[in-house]
Amino acid sequence: MGGEQAGGRKVLEGAFALVEALSEDGEAGLTRLAEATGLPKATAYRLLEQLTGLGAVAKVRGRYRVGPRIGVWGQTWLPGQGLVRAARGPMRALARATATTIGVVVPAGERAVLIGGVAGRPNRLVRLDAGTAWSRATAAGKALVGPVVLGPGGVGAPVFDREENMRGICCAAVPFDGGAEVPVAALVAITDPTVPLPQLAAALARTATAIQGEWS
Repeated sequence: MGGEQAGGRKVLEGAFALVEALSEDGEAGLTRLAEATGLPKATAYRLLEQLTGLGAVAKVRGRYRVGPRIGVWGQTWLPGQGLVRAARGPMRALARATATTIGVVVPAGERAVLIGGVAGRPNRLVRLDAGTAWSRATAAGKALVGPVVLGPGGVGAPVFDREENMRGICCAAVPFDGGAEVPVAALVAITDPTVPLPQLAAALARTATAIQGEWS
């Protein structure tokens, strides 16, 4: 019995690893996913085909992406919906004014998870699906590592990512103070290297202050 339980857990861990890799890459082939998860190629293929049959993964022209069923499940787990409602209008205004992509993230383990976002122009930089996870090495992730250093307006001081994680993508993020110097969420701006990050961060902080005032 113990061996069966251990084997079942390994199968689940492999399946979760594949879905997590797809959430980071957006779309990938079998070889890339096997390398990213450390699974044998045959095992990765078998799990991916099973996940595809369940609707948790979608297969398009021989490549895989997160399937619609994961999206439906994700909508049932979205903390901070009050924050999203408070942020929706200010995010739209900031996205229009700066022509950048704006999002709200919350911490989930070692990752930052997107719970809402607005693209200020045709967005080819990142996925804006709720539940998309970014690593702690990104500006979004770094903003969620406490304690919060408060800046003007009662929100955290901005942090930056200047193509550190992906070429052609720069980010600024401002954490929201949870009341105990612990960041409960962060407002993120995503753009290309042509946009000056300090000016963008100043606009981001003003927007975060307005959101926090509405939300708290």
